[in-house]
Amino acid sequence: MKMAHKNSTIAELLQALDLGSSVAESDTLLEVARVETSSFTDLLNDRVDLIPGTKGSGKSALFRIFADFLPDLLLLNRKVVVAHGVQSPGDPVFHAFKEQFSKLTEQEFISFWCIYLVSLAHEQFIKGNRYADYVKEASTEIKSFQRACQRAKIPEIKAKKSLHEVLQWALHVLGTWKPTVTYKSPNGSGDLQFNLFGSPQPAVVRNKHAEQDNPLPKYMNDIMEALEQILQKVNLSLWLMIDRLDEIFPRRSRVERTALRGLLRAMRFFTSQSVRVKIFLRDDMFDQVVRGENGFTALTHITVRQADTLRWKEDQILSMVVKRLFANPDMASYLDINAERLEASAEYRSDNEKTI
Repeated sequence: MKMAHKNSTIAELLQALDLGSSVAESDTLLEVARVETSSFTDLLNDRVDLIPGTKGSGKSALFRIFADFLPDLLLLNRKVVVAHGVQSPGDPVFHAFKEQFSKLTEQEFISFWCIYLVSLAHEQFIKGNRYADYVKEASTEIKSFQRACQRAKIPEIKAKKSLHEVLQWALHVLGTWKPTVTYKSPNGSGDLQFNLFGSPQPAVVRNKHAEQDNPLPKYMNDIMEALEQILQKVNLSLWLMIDRLDEIFPRRSRVERTALRGLLRAMRFFTSQSVRVKIFLRDDMFDQVVRGENGFTALTHITVRQADTLRWKEDQILSMVVKRLFANPDMASYLDINAERLEASAEYRSDNEKTI
């Protein structure tokens, strides 16, 4: 870009000025002009798992900083792997399964989120290009992980899956765990079972001595143990990050409340030294979920690692404005701004806040 001369008018500079976007996904200045709040620091240092915030407070911006801009730095300096889901606003992929979600109970949503989070770990960590050099040292542990998934009827799919396929796959697996109506054959040759999930799956004939399905918690213990063994082998930790939860289910609906309660309960399966789930959630939605008519038992396993609600102080807002103004090289040149000092010195930023 051609640098501005001193005879450029301020009107010309302002006309060409780009201050970024109010939508995190479209904000081209998010990386270079970010403001690091206490929530940023707590998240970076793995002190929090739940990041609540008012609407428009910057939850998605914070999510995008970690999901899009910091994975390489986190991997190099902190040995942390970032896998994430639900990033684009109003993700149409989730809406495509509206009918299936409307039929799930809270317990079934717990199972769904467990399958979904396991799939994120599998797709973005074990099969992710960024971590290929690490996981090649853990082939034995990966085979154990895959066997644990197979026992839970989560199959190994060789090809990389899209988000739509991951959700479809998770709902299909969940359907295999659903209760069935059994018709016992009069001659004792076997049982005819009908799936109650509501999906168009044919009835299957199963021998009366066939092994019965085990509940998810037992499977999750095995899967998590195998996943932790992989991470310990390669000396890494895994963060599973989820955002945009206010846009994927109908607002203030039964299915939204049930889905979010299921997600918060599913977090307890992913709490260890090696694995964490990081959820970015509107504070009013969190209150709605945990303070409803049925309450929320064992809430402390969530609140003990809950960040302060994201809110902006006046000096943080001014700092953001200054950084965004002078991320424009023409404006910085016109006012003789030192970009390195602007980033490093709060006092220098404060002096330039007075200038604008």
